[in-house]
Amino acid sequence: MSATHTLAPEGAKADAKVENDWTIMVFFAGEQDLSPSMTSQLKAIKDAGFQKNTTVLIHYDPNKRGVGTVTFDINQEGKRKVGTSIGDGRNPFVRNLFDDVIPEAPKGGSASQALKMFLEMGEKQYPAKHYAIILVGHGVIVGNDAFLPDSSPEITAITLKELGEILRGFQCTAKWHDSTVDLIGLHSCSMSAIEVVYQLQGAAKYLLATEGVSFVGSWPYRQLLKKILNTIDEAKQCKKEVNVDDLMMSVQRLCLHNSSDFMFSGLSADLCLCSLDPEKIKELDDPLRNLTRTLKEALKDSRGQELIQLAHLKSQSYFEEMYTDLYDFCLCLEDKCLEREPLQAKIKAACKAVRDQLKETNKPGGLIVFSDFFGPLYQYSHGLSVYFPWAQPVQDIPVLPADDILGHYKNYEFTKQLGEDDSWLSFLKAYFDATMRQSRVEEDKPAEQKQPKIEENGIKTTSPIPVVVGSAGVSIADGLAKSSPELAKISPELEKSSPELSGGCGCMIKNYPMQFIQSQRPAENGKQPRNGSWQAHVEAPAPQYQE
Repeated sequence: MSATHTLAPEGAKADAKVENDWTIMVFFAGEQDLSPSMTSQLKAIKDAGFQKNTTVLIHYDPNKRGVGTVTFDINQEGKRKVGTSIGDGRNPFVRNLFDDVIPEAPKGGSASQALKMFLEMGEKQYPAKHYAIILVGHGVIVGNDAFLPDSSPEITAITLKELGEILRGFQCTAKWHDSTVDLIGLHSCSMSAIEVVYQLQGAAKYLLATEGVSFVGSWPYRQLLKKILNTIDEAKQCKKEVNVDDLMMSVQRLCLHNSSDFMFSGLSADLCLCSLDPEKIKELDDPLRNLTRTLKEALKDSRGQELIQLAHLKSQSYFEEMYTDLYDFCLCLEDKCLEREPLQAKIKAACKAVRDQLKETNKPGGLIVFSDFFGPLYQYSHGLSVYFPWAQPVQDIPVLPADDILGHYKNYEFTKQLGEDDSWLSFLKAYFDATMRQSRVEEDKPAEQKQPKIEENGIKTTSPIPVVVGSAGVSIADGLAKSSPELAKISPELEKSSPELSGGCGCMIKNYPMQFIQSQRPAENGKQPRNGSWQAHVEAPAPQYQE
């Protein structure tokens, strides 16, 4: 829990009076390439209108030198004058945001401080029965361990551990007020990951995020806000509570339906709505422990190792093969295993047990509620990815003075909850060692001169010092470590990092059919059968207030 959130003694109640039904908080962390699109989304939110029992707070940091961070209470003036006026699109004039600025809003220094202060302001100044939090900006947090980077006044970012502490701390404080956080939307690339779910468990009822890429314009903020505001207003008029499950499922469908038109630009994406209930997440623990134990056993067998590599090759991946859909990896591996082979039958059973926990339920009650896609590149997405690069990141080689990605991973809740010996991290280390090809120097030696790999806990491993071979066939790193250990540890000339976890050349190693297709829900054109819980909302004309 964040140090800035202090829980009251057990049984105590907060003094703050809860006036809102809902407070919706959107945190825009811009960069030069994202800020123009974010400004358009701000205008879209402004144009959605307002509902008298709802506050919409916006944090906007354009990350442009000389331009400050701004916090908005959207349409506060209109709400005071009219009460409720949900936009119907008939008025083409969208008022500017100057009247919505909160001049006394706190300003954070680092990225994590900015998020903490924004949430604290929502808790203290705009208390509500229900909260929805949406974070927008650069993602790819797993391994990279840098979310919503802020480049001004200095480069900072939110680590996965910090993100969990901040959001779980906010939920704890909300519960003190007898309030709940019903949705955390991570409108960022590659945030629907099992590591993120474990870190954020208990921080909200639902998580909405993508395994692959995410586009700023893909979530329709005007329509999204109108859907939420209309639902709240209708419930208020009928003197009943909002059905949170139905509302969150409709939000997922609305975002998915809107973003599917990005196919016309040649783009692909996925979108998952999953539960953050700790009890549902805990049900994954034993199947995952058994899977990692079984996979490590299979790595000692030549055929088992081949099957794991083939399934890794075939299964759905993201961001230059750094992440893999966990369900799809288990499915591909399960399909390759034979029941008549004892080890393969064991692998098959372990994979099925994990898949059973990750199946889409299409209704509240399971871990994965909805998992959808459009376009060819992410068509085998099933909801949650896992960190699964093909080789150990260069940063983790001890002789080089760079960030330790696997060191971050060791401290993730995903690793701690499963126990280090049975964690996915333990499998990754074994996988990197078992599948690493020997150096050219070793391969070119006559068979009788070749050195066997070092045996460690039954796994064949290679030396932890990188083999950078010179013309004489001598390891440069070994030589530096012996002759000048200090240089080997701190010399910036030796520093080398792995490729960025985002971007890339667009190359693929997967043989996917490349037709532009989509799953069923985005093709439903905003409709659902009558026995479903979600339907397109037909807007009634709403009054417009005048300046």
